[in-house]
Amino acid sequence: MFGWMKKLRAGGHTHSPPLDKQARAEWIKAQQANWQVQWHDLFDADPFLGRSVSSGRPDPMPDTLDDDYRLIFDLSQAHPKTQAACFAVFPQGTEMHARFDAFRVRKPVAMSETAARQALAEVIALVQKIGPNEDVDFSKVEVVDRDTEDGLAVLSFVDEINILLEESLLEPRPVRDMAHTAAERFLREPLYAMAGNYYQLHTWVTGVLIGGDKDLLFAVLYEMWHGGWQVFVGDEGVVLAKRRV
Repeated sequence: MFGWMKKLRAGGHTHSPPLDKQARAEWIKAQQANWQVQWHDLFDADPFLGRSVSSGRPDPMPDTLDDDYRLIFDLSQAHPKTQAACFAVFPQGTEMHARFDAFRVRKPVAMSETAARQALAEVIALVQKIGPNEDVDFSKVEVVDRDTEDGLAVLSFVDEINILLEESLLEPRPVRDMAHTAAERFLREPLYAMAGNYYQLHTWVTGVLIGGDKDLLFAVLYEMWHGGWQVFVGDEGVVLAKRRV
């Protein structure tokens, strides 16, 4: 086993990620495995989780994070101090936890269509500044209600606006950002579950790790989602979808 992998599995950290593509993937996996154990240790010590929504600490530990249901579902049930400790294991964990905690205590308030359209203008401006990977007619906006069959039918032919950034987001990050990439991927499913199977909480919380215009974009999309709106794009332009909150 590589020396840096031994160090990670022993609970340490490495500040010199490898350059080779396969070795970088293994580095990320080892870092995530280290965090996985730390989260389970924190959950074990949390009295709030005596009646866990999952079945307790898995044995053996799942090799794939998507199969670790305790990891995914128990974060929302943990004591606030445990939640803070969970985020503390990550780079910029304090900043991410502040956003997570703001979501945890905030009550959703419906955003008006007028406010949603104003926010949409911000979203479009930021996407154009960042540089979309496809051309979209942003001048065409259709408003639908995703709580209706007709609205859901429209959404089956479009994608969330994040897809316009997919290529740039998937480009290999600089070596110095590998721990950020590992943390962003690690948090994806726990935050998706906590937000009721939506990804806007995840992209906003982990936007701390990305910064710049993408972080600003994710913040606006999060505010819209919290107020009951999502932005989609398709062949016919933009779809602004509302739901009851």
